[in-house]
Amino acid sequence: MRSLFSATGLLVRRRLRRNAGLLAAWTGLLAIATVLALAIPGIILSTVDRGAREAVAAAGTAADILVLADVNEQNYSGQYISIKNLLALVDNLVLPPEIARVTGERSLTVVAPPVSLFTDDGAIASRLVLLTQSHRLTVVDGELPRTADQVAVTVAGAELKGLKVGSPLGALVVSGIVEPGDDECWCDLPGVWDVDEPLTMFATAEGIAPFQPLEATIRLSIRPEAFSSARIAEVERSIRSLQLNTYRLSGGTATLLVQTQFGDALEDFPRGERAALAQLSLLTAGPLGVLAAVLVLLSRLIVERRASDLLLERARGSSLAAIGVRALAESALTALVGCGLGVAIALPFLVAVTPVIPVFVIALLAGPVQAVLFARGASRSTRQPANRADRHDAVQRARVRRIVAELAVVALAAGAIVSVRSRGLLQTTTEGIDPLLAATPLLLSTVVTLALMRLYPLVIRGLSALAQRSRGALGVLGASQARHSLAPLPLFALTLAMALAVGSGLLVDTVRSGQVDASWQRVGADARVTGVLSEEDVAAVASAPGVTFSSRSVASSSVELGGLRSIVLVTAIAVDEGYPDVAEELPGPAPAASLRQLASSNEPLPMVVDPELADRIGAEEITLRFGQDEVAVEVVGVQSRGPSGYLSGRFVYVDLDSLNERLKSDLKPDTLLVMGPGTDAAVGDFGDVLTRSGWLAERRDSALAGGVTTVIALTAAAAGALALIALLSTVLATSRRRATTLALLRTLGITPRFGWWLALAEIAPVVVAAVVGGALAGVGIILALGSSLGLAVLTGGVGQPTLLISPLVLVGLAAAALLILVLAMLAEVLVRRRDRLSDVLRVGGTE
Repeated sequence: MRSLFSATGLLVRRRLRRNAGLLAAWTGLLAIATVLALAIPGIILSTVDRGAREAVAAAGTAADILVLADVNEQNYSGQYISIKNLLALVDNLVLPPEIARVTGERSLTVVAPPVSLFTDDGAIASRLVLLTQSHRLTVVDGELPRTADQVAVTVAGAELKGLKVGSPLGALVVSGIVEPGDDECWCDLPGVWDVDEPLTMFATAEGIAPFQPLEATIRLSIRPEAFSSARIAEVERSIRSLQLNTYRLSGGTATLLVQTQFGDALEDFPRGERAALAQLSLLTAGPLGVLAAVLVLLSRLIVERRASDLLLERARGSSLAAIGVRALAESALTALVGCGLGVAIALPFLVAVTPVIPVFVIALLAGPVQAVLFARGASRSTRQPANRADRHDAVQRARVRRIVAELAVVALAAGAIVSVRSRGLLQTTTEGIDPLLAATPLLLSTVVTLALMRLYPLVIRGLSALAQRSRGALGVLGASQARHSLAPLPLFALTLAMALAVGSGLLVDTVRSGQVDASWQRVGADARVTGVLSEEDVAAVASAPGVTFSSRSVASSSVELGGLRSIVLVTAIAVDEGYPDVAEELPGPAPAASLRQLASSNEPLPMVVDPELADRIGAEEITLRFGQDEVAVEVVGVQSRGPSGYLSGRFVYVDLDSLNERLKSDLKPDTLLVMGPGTDAAVGDFGDVLTRSGWLAERRDSALAGGVTTVIALTAAAAGALALIALLSTVLATSRRRATTLALLRTLGITPRFGWWLALAEIAPVVVAAVVGGALAGVGIILALGSSLGLAVLTGGVGQPTLLISPLVLVGLAAAALLILVLAMLAEVLVRRRDRLSDVLRVGGTE
């Protein structure tokens, strides 16, 4: 035991002082790894939580919870709720904790049955509404009612009925005239501010109490800021449970009815959440994998810097266990400091501490394990079996073990890809980050690395043959350095980093191009104006600067297409003569030329159909039935593109004017499609307008789609930085060996200025192999898993977007690799600028 721990403190202190700079870099990198391990899950979960809050906010009042009750009437259970009981019940509802956490303001609406009140001018149909504190009314004249015989009327009602403050209404009197306050929802009292009858009057609880039955609605407003992605499911389950047992709402005093559209309003969010998590999970473990490889590379650099110390320890009788204990004491100290610093930095994003455990284990064991392996290998380097057959058997056994391990990795990667593709996006067995999806890039990059390790010697052998024919010694020296330069760990780190960069770029390009395609599908033009417009408005839009084409149309759903073997319901789109020009401006396949044949007076009416209907229509005489009108039609062409992004059904196209000539009552166009760069300005004054630029901006700025794009871009940037660190650590780890080689070559007449050539010949093949392998791995990841990532959900289109492999991504990857290589060569020059080659050769590479 004494041999294990003797001099441990002294040696650790000396090593910490001697390699303070390198250990500080190691500790800083460890802190970065800890921050990433802790922050990535937190950032991902915060992204989907923001999406949940955005979805709830977009649902608006549809997500509110309504509690309905009949007041002043005995229900089927024999229970009776008075207006006094109701007012007390509003503040004392017994809500489940899941609902209580997310509800805010409570509003009460009580409406009496319609009554007729008599004035000097005759009877007035009216309805009484309970005046509550939640009603934010603005008094225009008079005051709010205070007694049972006073009421307040709306401004519009007072003007229509000629009422003023003090006007009698039967046994009631007008005490005030009011108008709505700001930011108040009157959705539980529709038509309250309309001028039409019945006249709405606000009364006190004493004034409304005699009427029966009263319809009461307690609205529990939902607070979007209180939601997270997990809380949406919790609230939905709690609402369903509450609807089955509403008796507990009143504490057992009344049976109420609970209604809400919460589930319907948020039915699309779970798919969006799964799509976002799928895309983010794909890139979660990648940066951590590169960081782990870089940590191991730096620990190897530290071990190589202490190679002479380790050899001296072994020469003086230190056991491998003693070497491991001393290295473990040092790594424990640096691991605690680095991980502790990382945890402190990542506290704002902290979700769970468990992700830091693998990082701490790697930091704790990477140095000791490599130190022991180095010492063990150095002591056994000269031990070889004397028998030639034994040496051959040892080599064969090692080769078989390697093949088995490589095949296992390949099988695991293939199994992961097949599993992810088969279960698809809708899997719900995992919560949050999908570990299988996160591990897939690591496995695929490992497979590519193994393939490169197998192919690399063949490529280098061919290049060596060419180098030997070159003049001078540089070609031979470069080929010699490149032959033994490829190491698995640096190649894996660089390949994975490049794969992440390529995969991130392709994913972003695919999503953004898919969003552009989806904007055309969802809008149908540069802008779509909905509503009946006057001829003057249509002419003004068509003649506005920057508007190239416009078209009016009206869509009639559930139109019967008769004359076939069975009646088929279609969506008939009646278009004007400008529609073919608009259709030609849309991206995608060219529209059917037969659209220009629609404006014809021929009998039967020309019609263009979609491909699905074209396959069902033969030589029969077919008709379109609009209500009681039946119009004979004839198919003149097939249009493959339809407005499936905002309309549903099988589509047929007819000319609007020609159709109206055959109908008893004209169809009024209610949709205006506008094309051209000046579209947004031309349609800005209309109310119900959807512009393609606005739709696209809203989609890209949404919490889920925008958050995913941001995280992916940050991942790509982090991958590039980690690739640089990995390459620099490799350069530093091998620089001393190159210095020794250069010193030996100096004795043969090679000048020291060719030292950079040795480094380039050793590092460049690794970078080139990583670029090729990373490009293949990145493209392979997206192609293999693209259909399982729910890209259509985040793009907002009607189908899966086309996977876009942008050449700019590959060009950017090559430029980044070249920059990394230049920086690595600069680091090599800086490290070796003060070397005296004679000293390096004489000392033999030790400090």
